[in-house]
Amino acid sequence: MQKYGSWILLTLFLALVVQMLVVAPQQVEEDEVLNAVQTSDDDSGPKNVMTGAVLVETRSGQKEWTLKSETASSQSMNDRWDLVGVDVVFYSAEGQPYHVVGDRGAVDVESKDMEVRGDVLLVSPNGYEFKSQLVLYNSEKRVLQVPRDVEMLGPLTNGRRPMQLTGQKMTADLIDNSMIVSENVRATNTFKDERTIVITSDRALFSGQSDAAQFVDNVVMDMDSMRITGPIATFNYDRKSNQVKTVVVEGGVKASDIDKMATASKLYAYLTQDRYVFRGNPKLVQNSDELRGEEIVFLNKGTKVLVQSAKAKVDQNRLQESQ
Repeated sequence: MQKYGSWILLTLFLALVVQMLVVAPQQVEEDEVLNAVQTSDDDSGPKNVMTGAVLVETRSGQKEWTLKSETASSQSMNDRWDLVGVDVVFYSAEGQPYHVVGDRGAVDVESKDMEVRGDVLLVSPNGYEFKSQLVLYNSEKRVLQVPRDVEMLGPLTNGRRPMQLTGQKMTADLIDNSMIVSENVRATNTFKDERTIVITSDRALFSGQSDAAQFVDNVVMDMDSMRITGPIATFNYDRKSNQVKTVVVEGGVKASDIDKMATASKLYAYLTQDRYVFRGNPKLVQNSDELRGEEIVFLNKGTKVLVQSAKAKVDQNRLQESQ
């Protein structure tokens, strides 16, 4: 009888140990969840509050965005969450990160749409920085939008950001990894020798994968004493130095300075070399004289002109006066 009593005590002891190892950890996990989401019966405030919130949204097995917030509050677990201290990463279709931080924001649990407000900074995968007061995210279209004034700084180069730009709207398409700044676009690009080019246009297009930039519609560029106008201007950067290598203006270009004007179908501007090459029926007009050729080149800030296969048309009145 004593032997059977010992077996019964041993069985009870083992059952108690199993309960401590299996049941207790489950209780701890439940307590952690309850502490993360605190509920309130106060009708005047939010019913659910999270501190140190981390939310991850996926699409087709890939991350769509990762959200961190100092606090998140809502009236319902399946409702809109209001955020304070927002730090969110949106991912392009290829998985490249667009990092957005701001003072506050909100996320719609059902649509996955989001907004970030108050001193917002958006950083593209290749280092473009956009500053604004509001950024909106449309989950269905996978688009980031700045509906108000925006400031942009180009990628960091040798400790500084040569390009600065302002506009009234910005859209980043996370499907094709592109960014467009529109309405009253104004940009400056400063070179190593401290020379500056000023560009205005209706739109400016940037890539999240490369440093190429394109200004579109009513493009005006001012550098030194020269003004260049055209419908499209593409800035190509040197990969090593990250400096502007060439600017290509196409679709009909006009360049003018103090005493002359040139027109052509296309202009290749090698800004660091101070060399401007006009191609496509180029024409130079100076002091009522007209000069055409297969190619016209401006050198030394336009003080020297080279013309290939030149054909001149001289003002006869001025020619008679000189005789």
